[in-house]
Amino acid sequence: MLSRARARNDEGAALVEFALVLPFLALLLFGIIEFGWTFGQYLDVRHGARESARLTAVNYRSTAGATGGAQSAEIVAETCDRLTNPDESTVEIRFDGAGSATGDPVTVEVTQGVDSLTGFLDPFLPTSLTSEATSRLERPATFVAVASQACP
Repeated sequence: MLSRARARNDEGAALVEFALVLPFLALLLFGIIEFGWTFGQYLDVRHGARESARLTAVNYRSTAGATGGAQSAEIVAETCDRLTNPDESTVEIRFDGAGSATGDPVTVEVTQGVDSLTGFLDPFLPTSLTSEATSRLERPATFVAVASQACP
């Protein structure tokens, strides 16, 4: 008889406990989703930087005879085409060391703004992601360094 009285008085206790735990479960779930989404964007930025470093290493040009700033613009445009989300992205190309001869290092830095899925954890996420890749020139560079050019 005592157990029946106790059971009657515990009606709704599970609902109250669930209401207390639900915000923490939601925070955990949204945190996992947002972290995965942001990590995927970071991997895309890293891939873009590596791809761009490879383009600079082989002295990429899509238009015959393009050199200097025009060739640099082609490298930046090709890098942006290879990014999944080129909005709010910038590409910087700089020569590290003596110059732009074969074997000299060139560094490419890609920066991209973070797109949030839920917006729930925006204060805790970075506002931008940056990745840098360095490679050695396989051919003498005919392009020029680029200081933080936005994707077209």
